[in-house]
Amino acid sequence: MNTANFESIHIMIDAQVWRNLPLHLRLYHAFRQLVISGALVDGAKLPSARALAQQLRLSRDTVENAYSQLQRDGFMTRRQGAGSFASRQGIPHIQGQHSLPPSPRQTPTLSARWQTIADRAVSFDARRVQTFTLGLAETRNFPQTIWQNFARQIQRERAHTLMLHGDPQGEPELRQQIAHYLNFERGAKVDAQQIVIVSGARQAFWLCGQLLAEAGQSVVMENPGYPGARQAFSAAQLNLLPIEVDRDGIRVDKLPPAPLVYVTPSHQFPSGHLLSLARRHALIDWARTHNAWIIEDDYDSEFHYNGAPVACMQGLD
Repeated sequence: MNTANFESIHIMIDAQVWRNLPLHLRLYHAFRQLVISGALVDGAKLPSARALAQQLRLSRDTVENAYSQLQRDGFMTRRQGAGSFASRQGIPHIQGQHSLPPSPRQTPTLSARWQTIADRAVSFDARRVQTFTLGLAETRNFPQTIWQNFARQIQRERAHTLMLHGDPQGEPELRQQIAHYLNFERGAKVDAQQIVIVSGARQAFWLCGQLLAEAGQSVVMENPGYPGARQAFSAAQLNLLPIEVDRDGIRVDKLPPAPLVYVTPSHQFPSGHLLSLARRHALIDWARTHNAWIIEDDYDSEFHYNGAPVACMQGLD
């Protein structure tokens, strides 16, 4: 190594970009850069760890650690009794003159079924949210201060357990409160053990499709209906059977035999109609006859203009 290379190492060790790295990694990067740039040619003799440590006023362990890393990454070779030498083996694109030409790079692709879902996905930039963006809750009246106070309280009381894996079904206390709400407000008959916390409606639909039907079987759906549910059931490899709706909801009299039916009885998407009480009972009878599951999407059930909301179908069964 010549004087210029030593000066370069001094400069690079103190470079701002590496200032937060340990000394041995700074030294490693300095040597690596000299090899890549060609300042240290392949096979150039390098000083011993002891000699370099004295010249750079570093500990010998620091230099040894840097040399070991350089050797592992192919930027240095060390031979017993001969010393240490620069090596360009760590530069993957530099090969011998007789190397074979690189094969064309092929990028793995998504499966056809997931590519279909990706193509239908809607882009969303939270930084450009407008007041009338579809699917957003009203946030101005949210009790932020109360929420933050409770969050801090939970953080203090459960600082340790919050860092661990939770119940795979979801937090037991949360499930108990949801069960209480469903029973009291929606007329359901459910306990906490029947509730699973998921990341959103689409994940719930996909899981139902996986658990309640075999691939290739059919799910009856409202037409028109919620596109997100169609995509989730398609991803679960189910065939979609669209059934028309009218002012009383889905036409139960037109339902074919199927293992699953998906409905939005409290607020049909997108018409907003309620599934009439007579059709709710008819749908339950249909499910019993065909040994089928009803996936009840209680979409927008909290919003109503006159009187109390209609109870959920689950409580009728």
